[in-house]
Amino acid sequence: MAHSTVQPSRSRDLDKLLLRPGNLVAPTFEPGTQLRDGLQEYVRILVVGAGGLGCELLKDLALSGFKNLEVIDMDRIEVSNLNRQFLFRLEDVGKPKAEVTAKRVMERVSDVNIVPHFCRIEDKEIDFYNDFNIIVLGLDSIEARSYINAVACSFLEYDSDDNPREETIKPMVDGGTEGFKAMLELLCRESHHVLSVPSGFSLLKSSFLCALLQKTLELLLIVLNVLT
Repeated sequence: MAHSTVQPSRSRDLDKLLLRPGNLVAPTFEPGTQLRDGLQEYVRILVVGAGGLGCELLKDLALSGFKNLEVIDMDRIEVSNLNRQFLFRLEDVGKPKAEVTAKRVMERVSDVNIVPHFCRIEDKEIDFYNDFNIIVLGLDSIEARSYINAVACSFLEYDSDDNPREETIKPMVDGGTEGFKAMLELLCRESHHVLSVPSGFSLLKSSFLCALLQKTLELLLIVLNVLT
């Protein structure tokens, strides 16, 4: 049996997705190094948020070989961030998260260019977001999620048969974490314009409060067991 001469990339997981066929892809999908190298070289990805999830996202995207990354965040680093946002150091307190995150990832990963934006997401023109192939969210705000979701959906156009034009679909990857729990979803159609539902905030707030109450009770039980 002949040995494969395919040159592996920095990310084995990306190779597994793009260098072989599968039953979860469209019939037109053609695996190969040209697709992989093209994605890594030319795809532009925007990461919204440079906190606990945003640090991981930028690090993982860079290690996967994506070279054109940008990050936007309006916050500055606080002491309370240091225990869970691994790219930040004590001397970074007070500095913009986006700028420090970009700098630290580029120091550790070669051949990646990360452009930071220290501002509110609303401060950017709508066309700014249209320049990216994929938008990835690492946010803890329902309002910010809803805004980016609406922006991504605003780029959608239809053909004469009222079908979405694929080149105008803006994929948005939304993620969230709470403690050791995490959530991830991919939104790429107008029908997924659901993040702006008014009841969403109250539902998420209630869920968070329930989880917080549960963790508090668990902690109290541990303390009581120790004392007794």
